[in-house]
Amino acid sequence: MLEGLARKNVTGVLEIDGAPEGAIYLDKSHITFARASWSPDLVARLYGVLEPTADVRELLDGEDRPDRDLGTMLLGRGYLTVGQLQAILRSIVVDAVTVLTAPLTGDSLLAGIRFESARTHWAQSFCRLPVQLAQAEAAVQAERMVNADLDVGLVRAGRSAPGRAGTGPPPSWRNGDSQFAILPAASLKRVIEGLRRLS
Repeated sequence: MLEGLARKNVTGVLEIDGAPEGAIYLDKSHITFARASWSPDLVARLYGVLEPTADVRELLDGEDRPDRDLGTMLLGRGYLTVGQLQAILRSIVVDAVTVLTAPLTGDSLLAGIRFESARTHWAQSFCRLPVQLAQAEAAVQAERMVNADLDVGLVRAGRSAPGRAGTGPPPSWRNGDSQFAILPAASLKRVIEGLRRLS
């Protein structure tokens, strides 16, 4: 379905219900943002790279909405460079596309898909990854995960951050008989690289 939407050059959001659940924002044939319940979200990753000062907490604890231009706020306050923000967004997109489109576990369940046109995400000003390229990178990453025996079905990702009330345990991945706690900012690529070093 994603390829078909890209061929039609549509703009909007593809929402996926199930396990994992998530959304992929499209602008023409490019992905501008994506999120998935089985990979760390934007706020979790930002907490992993920014010093958690009171100002940063106030900024990140605000609601993460598609129309709330968090990127421009972060750049305006000097917390990130454009390059750093683009790298974080690209990593989030590739991870989300990986877990939403690749058959990584038998526990996956697709409950529904819907496309809402004309919906955009603020990240489109910083991230425009061609659908074909995102899918190719996701396929390579999925293969690496399988080869590393990484069980993405056991990922518990979300808005985990040190010192935040009401947050759950840090995300963790299972590799064979071992389970590793990871920093909430870690991309799936970094987890795989870490497991290779442990082998």
